[in-house]
Amino acid sequence: MKYLVFDSSSLINMTTNGLSNLLEKLKAEFKGEFLITKSVKYETIDHPLQIERFEWGALRIKNLLDNKTLKMAEDIFEEKIIKQKAGEILNQANNTFFKENQAIHLIEAGEAETLAVSLLLTQKGLENLAVIDERTARMLSENKSRLRELLENKLHTGIRNNSNKLEIEKVKVIRSTELAYLAYKKGLVEIKDKKALEAMLYALKFVGCSITEKEILAVSKL
Repeated sequence: MKYLVFDSSSLINMTTNGLSNLLEKLKAEFKGEFLITKSVKYETIDHPLQIERFEWGALRIKNLLDNKTLKMAEDIFEEKIIKQKAGEILNQANNTFFKENQAIHLIEAGEAETLAVSLLLTQKGLENLAVIDERTARMLSENKSRLRELLENKLHTGIRNNSNKLEIEKVKVIRSTELAYLAYKKGLVEIKDKKALEAMLYALKFVGCSITEKEILAVSKL
């Protein structure tokens, strides 16, 4: 059994671009489960359903849960275990970098729970990937030194970092763009135009997926 654990950013970016059908098609071919946590459900369904501007997107994500494309991680792990691990991750992540003596807040509950479930699955020997589009959370697990450079450029000051190794550095992360690429290569995209892949990648970039134009051009040529 394999697992993909989605955070809010990846789900919102795909449904905003009308790509929720690709998640359904990928799930049909995937020998495993697509998971979300209660915090991600709140961020993508429960809360936006109360806001007219975001209600349609929330309904599309809710449909993915209703038709079993998505499954609750709490069906596998007790909620208190996820919350405990997420709390540890929040504490570590949000005390990693400091501007002067002030800790820099980097990630929120949904991202922490996504990373927590990935770690819990790994601890059980279960193959999994976390699907996270937001750059900060992804770079915390992949390239902490580069994230420090980006923060220094953004804040125009030196950043002190806690040198302790983060547990989330064990998490393997992909983006919605990798899923779009996989769907395209598997022939799951309805539009067969040769520009379809590049167009999807740019669409995901413009709604918030952290991918560079250089990466898009490289992927489009594969």
